[in-house]
Amino acid sequence: MRTVSRLAQQVPTPAVLAVSGANSRTVRPNEIFPALEVSVVDHNAIPLVGFTVEWETVTQGAGVYDLTSTTDDNGIARTVGRAGLQVDATYEIRAHFRELGGAEASGSPVSFMISTVAPAAGSVFGAVNPDRLFVARPPDGVSAAFLPGGKTHGIAAVSDGSLYYVDDYWSQVRHVSASGWVTRVAGHPSGTAGFSGDGGPAVDAQFMAPKSLALSADERTLFVSDFDRVRAINLDDGSIDTYVGGGTLTSNAFAHEVALGFPDRLVVGP
Repeated sequence: MRTVSRLAQQVPTPAVLAVSGANSRTVRPNEIFPALEVSVVDHNAIPLVGFTVEWETVTQGAGVYDLTSTTDDNGIARTVGRAGLQVDATYEIRAHFRELGGAEASGSPVSFMISTVAPAAGSVFGAVNPDRLFVARPPDGVSAAFLPGGKTHGIAAVSDGSLYYVDDYWSQVRHVSASGWVTRVAGHPSGTAGFSGDGGPAVDAQFMAPKSLALSADERTLFVSDFDRVRAINLDDGSIDTYVGGGTLTSNAFAHEVALGFPDRLVVGP
């Protein structure tokens, strides 16, 4: 019989991972769901105490607060998290228990399904960073429910249910998918303000002071007011360039020669 050695304790294996309680939850979008629980026992059904269970978010948009948790005196490990933004969607979260060498234990992984229902009409809930967390340089590719925020300004809604918004603290523009997954579409990864990058990838460019957003009618160009100019992000190829402003003239000039007085509201005409 094989054993897993941990903290000078010999634990008989194979271990067995199983769901403790129900494996489904129903909540509103971005709402905290009740704790997910799994049990870990040995082949004699004796609880394994003090061992680590790993949690994996399978469906983008949802997430858990703790990616690992430790089994208690009853062999139970648990975690809590938030559902994604999409209504009438199902998000999958898995628990893993690995034996010595990294092999999955019997029954591992197990899946939990988090379903979302529409909130009551007129209700208000946080779409991005509902816990109002703040850390240096928010990461790329993360659930909206767990994105530490900066300072949100302009918002542009998209017909597919997603949206773009400006975080002017970090001088970045981000996209929130309909399921609640956030990616940076413009602004330097360092979050440092400045002016650079015209003609190149928007994700490498710097903004001086981004404020307002406006989306073209065909949803292929995103306009961003930035200090003394308006810049345009080509959403097809990800490039950025100055659309108007940045110059010194006030009339009878090309768009790039015009001086703008710190635009902070943008509207795309018909």
